[in-house]
Amino acid sequence: MLRETPRIVKVELEEVNPHLRGGRGENHLGKTTLSSPDRDSNLELNTTSALANYATETGIGKVKLEEVNPHLRGGRVEKHLGKTTPSSPNRDSNLDIPVLSSRAQHDKCDRGTVRQRMRLEEPEQLFSNQHYEDTRPKQDVHRSGLPLYSVGLVFLTGFVLFWAENTVSNNLPTPLKLQDKEFHPGRFITEEAWGHLHHLTSFGPKPVGSYENEVLAVDYLTREINFIIQSANPRQRLSFDVQKTTGGSDDGLNCAVMLEVLRVLSQSNTPLQHNVIFLFNGAEESPLKASHGFITQHKWAKEIAAFINLEACGAGGKEILFQAGPNHPWLVKLYVESAPHPNALVLAEDIFQSDLIPSDTDFRVFRDFGNIPGLDFAHAMNGYVYHTKYDNMDAIPRGTVQHTGDNLLALVQRLASSAELSDPRQYAAGREVYFNILPKVIVHYSEEAGVFINILFIGLSIYTALGNARVIFAGETRKAALWQLTLGCGFVGAGWLHGILTNLMVALILDALNRSMSWYSRPGLIFGLYYCPTLVCMMALLVIYGNYKVPLIVLVKDRLKALGIISAIFLLTVAAVTLTPLGFPYGADPSQPTPQRILTFHVKRTFYSTEGSVRLQDSGYFLFPLDRHSPDSVAQLIPEVSNARKVVDDCHTELFCGLPVSSARMVSLLDSSSWVPADAPPIHIATSLELMTQTMLSVKVRRLTFRAKGQSI
Repeated sequence: MLRETPRIVKVELEEVNPHLRGGRGENHLGKTTLSSPDRDSNLELNTTSALANYATETGIGKVKLEEVNPHLRGGRVEKHLGKTTPSSPNRDSNLDIPVLSSRAQHDKCDRGTVRQRMRLEEPEQLFSNQHYEDTRPKQDVHRSGLPLYSVGLVFLTGFVLFWAENTVSNNLPTPLKLQDKEFHPGRFITEEAWGHLHHLTSFGPKPVGSYENEVLAVDYLTREINFIIQSANPRQRLSFDVQKTTGGSDDGLNCAVMLEVLRVLSQSNTPLQHNVIFLFNGAEESPLKASHGFITQHKWAKEIAAFINLEACGAGGKEILFQAGPNHPWLVKLYVESAPHPNALVLAEDIFQSDLIPSDTDFRVFRDFGNIPGLDFAHAMNGYVYHTKYDNMDAIPRGTVQHTGDNLLALVQRLASSAELSDPRQYAAGREVYFNILPKVIVHYSEEAGVFINILFIGLSIYTALGNARVIFAGETRKAALWQLTLGCGFVGAGWLHGILTNLMVALILDALNRSMSWYSRPGLIFGLYYCPTLVCMMALLVIYGNYKVPLIVLVKDRLKALGIISAIFLLTVAAVTLTPLGFPYGADPSQPTPQRILTFHVKRTFYSTEGSVRLQDSGYFLFPLDRHSPDSVAQLIPEVSNARKVVDDCHTELFCGLPVSSARMVSLLDSSSWVPADAPPIHIATSLELMTQTMLSVKVRRLTFRAKGQSI
């Protein structure tokens, strides 16, 4: 019979040998308990010595005794995984009885071999003392986990990583000055390029077709290139060609960099193995007419084996390689080997070529019409000033000029001396994957290797998921495990869908309150407005229905409080955006301007009838919307805009709504465009349009070829 004050309430046997002889194993909180091989309900054991013997015979590694009565005579009480285990009065270690140990006796006051019958399936019937049942600790597996502040640590870690990445991204090289020429021969000198940039920007705005662009900018480039030719090393041979119908470029930074690279190469003592063409072309935004004219008609076009295109959609920062090839991985390899400050990301190439970004570059023209491989670089930092009056020298750090110049000079020298350039076709070998992992460290490998790596990681992910599922669903039937797995996947999918719908609802509410694009000047608001509700939506279902199966949620003890804090951040952000000036999307801070941009065309239109006679002439400003608030936001500031009319009615009667569409991407937004009547624009160069040929391709299709003369458009 049992004593009135019991010592042991349950025996847990930790399994070493899973093949238990004679008995059956059952999972219990990650350990294995045994039922008697002869009886389903009872396991008869003699004292702790018998426990050790039984463990030895069955191949079980340890026997752990759980006590209920904390008042152990002669022993200590220690907490172990939320339970209480007795410690030996003579030893500091817990009462974990090893298999081959003969020291299985505990507490000599209980001498003899008292047989104790323990019902494992009904532990409450072991003892008759109600006191110990009432004082037994009630365990809640849902309450285990990390404290709530651990959520803050996760966000703090993310902030630190973001800060580190931002610091590295803005770490630019020290710009070299004119006095450094003597100590750094053959190096790119920022101050030389800075002088070119100063002259180009001093002309003021240079819209395509303007005098500043067509005459002043071209004259300056022509004069400086002639100076470089006159001072060139006799070992270098330079040729210069200017088209009669000139164009200009708004990419002043890269024009200045090219002039300085040309100067350095012209004074080098080492002749280049291959010719280098420096192309200063304009009319890029019209779009891309000059590059198309060069690659399809110029006498030098057939000599080109590879090209480097320099773009800008912002000011400052590091230029980034965002397009390469296609199918010429050797270009990426030469760039990585030669550039002192390489910066590249193949993800940008995938995004750009998938048309997620409504933009285009001369890279496509050279690639598609010239069948030439190349590299496409762009400055993307501080895109707020792009195509605005704030795109001036004050927005460009000198370190940016040095960074771009160092890379371009080294890359041109490497390409112009490479064996691959002699016959690029024999080195064509598919696409290349490339990205930075550290400053000046680029990882690159073939697309085939990338597919293998992706498959490998997918396989490892599936293997890990299945391994975790076996642990989580151990002891459950296959049907129950599949049901739990289906629920888990369903909760995640429903959370994603819920998050998308919630974000759409938030956007609609903000738009109705005239607070759309409130994040434009303050990207940090995206966290509170859209990230927080997404996180709540994805976590809510898991917390309510399936948190005990999801380790990410179980890590936090008070999950409802965590959801409440995240929801509070969202509500406070919405309140700040809707009730304070914080929600105004634009800013006029001189140090960091974030202006609104409205694409404006000064147009003179002439409409002809099918007989060739003029049926309508007018002029005005064509306002193309670039954001949600255009042009209504300036209607009160500019009286003429308040009289603007939508052109949606013209779209039913005129081709392309009767507007000068420069890109096919503009067509979908033409019905949202506006027209402001105004005087005709000044035309400095007479224009003419002549029909050259016409060919009937079918009954309904006729191909017309025109020759247009005049200023760049």
